[in-house]
Amino acid sequence: MHGADDSDLLRTPFLKRLGELEGVPRIPKKANEEWEPRGGMGEKVEMKLLRKAFKILNKIIKRGDASPFNRPVDPILDDCEDYFSRIESPMEYHKIQENGKIGKYISVIDLVRDIRLVVRNCHQYNGLSHDFSVAASKHLEMLENKMKEYEDRLYRKHSIKSMEKVVKICARANVRKWQKN
Repeated sequence: MHGADDSDLLRTPFLKRLGELEGVPRIPKKANEEWEPRGGMGEKVEMKLLRKAFKILNKIIKRGDASPFNRPVDPILDDCEDYFSRIESPMEYHKIQENGKIGKYISVIDLVRDIRLVVRNCHQYNGLSHDFSVAASKHLEMLENKMKEYEDRLYRKHSIKSMEKVVKICARANVRKWQKN
């Protein structure tokens, strides 16, 4: 994270299904740690992913280094009078929680987009090496890593269930074929 510039962040791939989000920084990571939702597992699994992402966000919110992101920026209290002139789309974790309560997020992609916005805003206003920016990047990395682990478990479970169905169908077909002969 330290020493990277914005151009490095923008070149790093992440969440290809999001497409190119203009101005959203790409956080450098090891290739095997990048999380990209697989899709194709159905609406039920998508909802499980979304619920898990909110649980992870709630854990992040409880961290001591998350306090700057848990409420809207107050230009006077936070000593940053130019914040709203420099940041086009403010976002914070509490607003993400509220959006979740009113059903704004249809998929985990939508939720991650807003968390990435928190990170982008922090990087844009404070610079990449500021303690807040480092913390925001760690939060995103934590979310990505935990979501990848959870999705892998769901995918394995989903794949095993699908294979069991295929085996049962094939077994029934073989029994019917054998009964005909």
